[in-house]
Amino acid sequence: MGRIIRPGRWRKKQPRRNLDKIFGVKRKPSVRSAQRNWHPKTNNLNRKTVILFIAAFTATVVLGMLSIYATRSFKSESNGSSSDVIVDAHFRECGNISRYNCVIDGDTLRYKGTKIRIADIDTPETHPPRCAKEARLGDAATKRLQQLLNLGPFELQPIGRDEDRYGRKLRILYRDGQSIGQILVQESLARPYQGGQKQPWC
Repeated sequence: MGRIIRPGRWRKKQPRRNLDKIFGVKRKPSVRSAQRNWHPKTNNLNRKTVILFIAAFTATVVLGMLSIYATRSFKSESNGSSSDVIVDAHFRECGNISRYNCVIDGDTLRYKGTKIRIADIDTPETHPPRCAKEARLGDAATKRLQQLLNLGPFELQPIGRDEDRYGRKLRILYRDGQSIGQILVQESLARPYQGGQKQPWC
């Protein structure tokens, strides 16, 4: 007998028709195709963006709460504008981060976040200076005020007006009965305040 050949073995495989091209049918992507289209770098980038946004929002809320607390604390210490405040703190130059106990320039500082203007003196401008001489004197006055504040406790004494038009507290700084501002005047780093009439330093 001859060899029996099954018909199915000689049948050629028909090419798989592309239904998308013939009928315009759009198939839903399978789970495997979705996994192939997943990009870990994009997913990590989105995750980092969310984390950075949450961190920035949290930092803003914390700084706002600290500012409110510092203002309330200063008001509770001063008890209005009729009593002195004894300050015993370490001061540094104010920057983008340090805004609690710091020195802004020769006649302005921050105590517990509250901006205080020394009421009895006027010093060279540093933000911005009008000339190189004023810049040099303003930098020297800032550093000298920082040194004087860090020598020990001093008093914040109010004057007749509590704040200026910029919302800064107006105070005179005393240590052992001597005005700290007048020390800067004696060292030619400041001038006595004369009711808003500022003389040029250039």
